[in-house]
Amino acid sequence: MTSKLIPLATHPIAENWDWISATKKDFKMLGEYARDNHFRISAHPDHFTLLNSPREEVIEASLRDLEYHHNVFETMGLNSSAKLVIHVGGRYGNKTEYMNKFITQYKQLPPYLKVRIIPPKIHLSSPKNEKDFRAHADFIEPTFFIDFLEKAMMANTDFDVMIEAKQKDAALFKLMDHLQTIPWITPISQSAIEITNSYEN
Repeated sequence: MTSKLIPLATHPIAENWDWISATKKDFKMLGEYARDNHFRISAHPDHFTLLNSPREEVIEASLRDLEYHHNVFETMGLNSSAKLVIHVGGRYGNKTEYMNKFITQYKQLPPYLKVRIIPPKIHLSSPKNEKDFRAHADFIEPTFFIDFLEKAMMANTDFDVMIEAKQKDAALFKLMDHLQTIPWITPISQSAIEITNSYEN
């Protein structure tokens, strides 16, 4: 879901604007529609929302942004299944230090924000061709995805994969058809799988 539903909501110019009261009826309607249609809602705050930034003003702005998104979900009447996907941030010259800073900042979040963040979401795409490597192909190359799963399962945690392919849902369904042929993968739905204990390296 777009982060721009309420323009300038976190900007100082709008600090005295009670946008929640002004939009409560509309957001309630949106939330009811999402629940009635079993939508899995998430939002992706902008790339400047970084809990491990070396700049305190960036962290403060990030916390305001997370509060804004939480308030949107709350006004829609969505429980903690509605998630926020955020960047962990750059290396800033020391990857380990700033990974640890993210963990520290995350632990300091209030519980109602913690439950809105993380499971990890990974963006996955296959290259269009060798020359245009950064462009997305129409579909996901199954062998590449299975190789990715074999490595990712070492993390031993649930995570989401966002497929970036030109054929959108068709790419997902084609990939899922292929995954059903893999003995150690169990399809749960048209868009979810479980890696079983029968997999061996």
